[in-house]
Amino acid sequence: MQNTPVKLLDVVALLEDKPAEGLVAGQVGTVVEVFAPGVFEVEFLDASGRRLVLVELKRAELLALKHEAAARRSRNQSDTHFSTQRREERRETQRRRTLCEPLRPLR
Repeated sequence: MQNTPVKLLDVVALLEDKPAEGLVAGQVGTVVEVFAPGVFEVEFLDASGRRLVLVELKRAELLALKHEAAARRSRNQSDTHFSTQRREERRETQRRRTLCEPLRPLR
C-alpha cells in the first residue's frame, strides 16, 4: 500500500502525530506541491475549509487514499456493457433462427 505513488492533488492521511504542527495521525490533507521524489507539501483544512497548516512531509509519513466508489462504478459499468452485449448476441441468435426456419405450408 505504501508503494502507491503520491501525486499532486492526491488526498492523503497522516500516519503519525505531528504535535509541532498541531496534527494527529489520521488527519486527511491534500498534496499541493511535490518538492522532490518522496517529499510533498500537504495542506490540511478545518471543517469550515480554512487552512489549518501547510506542512512538508515525506512519503513514509503519508497514506495515499483511494476512492473505492469510482472503482466500483467502473466495474458496474463494464458489467452493464457485458450484459448489454450478451443480450444483443441472444437477440441476433433468435433473429437468425427465425430467418433460417423452414416455412410451414399453409393449410
